[in-house]
Amino acid sequence: MAIGEVTGICRVCGEKFTIRKKFYKRKEADSFERNAQEQYDLCPTCYREQKTQKKHEEKDTEPIIATVRISKTEEIFPITIYLSGGTYPVKEQLKEQGYKWNCDDYVWIKSIQRENVKAEILSLKAIKETIAYNRMYQEAYEKWLNAHKKENCDKK
Repeated sequence: MAIGEVTGICRVCGEKFTIRKKFYKRKEADSFERNAQEQYDLCPTCYREQKTQKKHEEKDTEPIIATVRISKTEEIFPITIYLSGGTYPVKEQLKEQGYKWNCDDYVWIKSIQRENVKAEILSLKAIKETIAYNRMYQEAYEKWLNAHKKENCDKK
């Protein structure tokens, strides 16, 4: 067992760092030390931050994904819109439009009337590129209405 070791100075923060890797043969460790000296110019902390920032930038360019479903719990507003994807850059605008963050599912949620779905999707498209899935079907909506009408009659 041989350990290859590369020492360098980070080009971002200026800190001295050491990278160690295990190899089965000393020849492989020596080769690593020769070749890696030019490759490693960031300390592990700066490298991790750079990767995280790049990941967030990629995520922010994604469109908003709007999933439209019939609500199972909401009686007044039968349609629920779930937003995922690249919502972080526009989260304040989503709050202003009445969306609530659901930390269990990592989505933004808003319940509305069926008649307002098209206008809601158009308002989302005005904020950022939006892709809408699961359009509501008239039959499913009518079943929901009938089920809730029966419940309301029974309660009276």
